[in-house]
Amino acid sequence: MAEARTTRRTSTKSRSTPVALASSVTIDDQIRNRAQELFETRQRTGTPGDALSDWLQAEREILVMSGASPEPRL
Repeated sequence: MAEARTTRRTSTKSRSTPVALASSVTIDDQIRNRAQELFETRQRTGTPGDALSDWLQAEREILVMSGASPEPRL
């Protein structure tokens, strides 16, 4: 009688590293990620807004946290 073999599947989905710990993440990447978070929050809560306002808010937040000038970069 043959025994049934079971295999354990592991997820290949990578786990995200917090921005503060990932040295290879650029300021632009941090801003992009934060803008996406703001967008998703707006969608979930029904808050009005647009992509530009999400980007500008994310840029201000990230630049202030990083100690850089909060003036928008053109």
